[in-house]
Amino acid sequence: MRKILLLLFHPRFEDSRAIRALWEGAAEVEGLIRRDMYEIYPDFNVDVEVEKD
Repeated sequence: MRKILLLLFHPRFEDSRAIRALWEGAAEVEGLIRRDMYEIYPDFNVDVEVEKD
């Protein structure tokens, strides 16, 4: 099975119809992992090693 990683970098994606539709639609894709980077790293200090894993 293939793996797909979708990293979302949008401060308020719920206000964007296009980004929100993409995000919600991506939830339906088998093997896709969604990561809302603003929610996970509100201080913008991304843990690169964790994201590589």
